[in-house]
Amino acid sequence: MKKFFYIPCIIGATLLASCTSDNDFDNTPSPDDWSNTVTNSNVEIKLGTGSNGTRSSLGDANGLFAANGLGVFCLAKDKLSDDTKLIEINWSRLNESTKTYSLWMDNVKTNATINGDVTELSWADHKTRWYPIGNWHRYSFYGYYPRVEDQNITTSQTKITAKITIDGTQDVIWGKADPDPTEKPYAYSGYYFRQPGNDEDIPVLQFEHKLMRLDFYVKAAPDANGSTANAKNMGVQEIAVKDVPYVGTLTIAHKASDPNISEDGKLTFESVPNKNFLVSTDDTSGGLSETCWVEDDAKQVGQGLLVPVPAKGKTYKVKITLANKQENPDKPDLAETMIPNEIELNNTQAQFEAGKNYKVMIYVPAATKVQANAKLTWWVEEKDAIKDIIL
Repeated sequence: MKKFFYIPCIIGATLLASCTSDNDFDNTPSPDDWSNTVTNSNVEIKLGTGSNGTRSSLGDANGLFAANGLGVFCLAKDKLSDDTKLIEINWSRLNESTKTYSLWMDNVKTNATINGDVTELSWADHKTRWYPIGNWHRYSFYGYYPRVEDQNITTSQTKITAKITIDGTQDVIWGKADPDPTEKPYAYSGYYFRQPGNDEDIPVLQFEHKLMRLDFYVKAAPDANGSTANAKNMGVQEIAVKDVPYVGTLTIAHKASDPNISEDGKLTFESVPNKNFLVSTDDTSGGLSETCWVEDDAKQVGQGLLVPVPAKGKTYKVKITLANKQENPDKPDLAETMIPNEIELNNTQAQFEAGKNYKVMIYVPAATKVQANAKLTWWVEEKDAIKDIIL
């Protein structure tokens, strides 16, 4: 079995921020008064408008994508002042005194739409959002898809995670806009956008795929005489990837003391619970709506499946159920269901990786009838094996 993979481009989405004139650091509330004065500045976080439908696997060759229902966070990352009285950053929702400015945007529902050569984001509730007044912190943006409800988000002082359930039909992407503060001091904050030359600096969330994709193809295999005539009486009724873990934890943001150990964007799955994922005709998880009959040319079976990257040294088993219409080639509805075949996906290139598309080619031969001739050896008379019986 051959497997090929393609590396799609990183997806980009833009966050547009307008620039206005306003007072800078010299005219800000003191840290002692912050709990009473944290509010919006007049520097808007402006995003593009519009919406579009979702597709099972997001992104095109240019890195553009459209999707409804992303979750976006705007989080305080670093202090912009050395004032020792400044309240520390704490992303926990349970800390009432810090969450207002630390979690400036908390899982805000956002839509993505393609506008020319960019992907724009817009707030689903159509509200206007602003950078905080005061300029005490710089902020970073984090986004993910598909968005989960707030009860599936876990927050702590330094980490935010989301519990995500997948079914094989929906992509999972994650990205951030978190510039190096040594290269872009004060980014992002209201103060930053008021500085000359920064008004056109658009924050870009660099999204990446967190799952891998399996595309299944079938092709007629020739017999000993090189013919594929009988093989073309075969069809695929079902393809199931077995024992796929489907409940994962995505680390949306992690403020680590050492950036090299940050878990930003890490997606992990437990081995249980798990279930079989069916290759489906469309973007649902209901399986194939009709048999996919084998032809001489390679033919894709249904839509691609999006699955977690298996642990190192592990792989997936695939169950393939075939149909045979050889006895009634003109009546495919009378085709006989064959006993399922089970194969193992072995990647001969390297370890499986997220963001790669693996092409699985299945060569299907003709069904061979189970038949045999019989010959029975004639009775051989054994004369002396049993003694005579005298009554």
